[in-house]
Amino acid sequence: MRFTIQKVIFLFCLTAISCKPKAEPIVYGSDSCHYCKMTIVSQQFASELVTQKGRVYKFDAVECMVQQLADDSVKQNSLFLVHDYLSKTNNFIDAMTAYYVISEDIQSPMGAHLAGFKDLRQAEQFKEKHKGEIFTWKELQAKINH
Repeated sequence: MRFTIQKVIFLFCLTAISCKPKAEPIVYGSDSCHYCKMTIVSQQFASELVTQKGRVYKFDAVECMVQQLADDSVKQNSLFLVHDYLSKTNNFIDAMTAYYVISEDIQSPMGAHLAGFKDLRQAEQFKEKHKGEIFTWKELQAKINH
């Protein structure tokens, strides 16, 4: 069988694309949080960490993922995903570009009163109605791991 340069490039690209780390669906009521070991029940607080090698770690709350990151000696993670608190679908958003609200009105599983929002406008509207504070990803990590 003769391989042309085009076939080799095509196979390389196909391999590279198929190895791209991606989220894995959470089975609510069955999957457990990697950090605290509680069963993941609430979609609106769920999060995932996906390593560059494609290993998926599931969490029942954003603060569990943040604490896991602080505990890990290896920081080779390529995807940090959170669920948009206001979304009715099971789609994750990029944790690094999301905004976070801590408010006593948010009843998160681990008691941090924390939820992720797709954009700043949504976070501000929620904050106006429910009081609380808004954080970026880096600010949230500093607050939780102080």
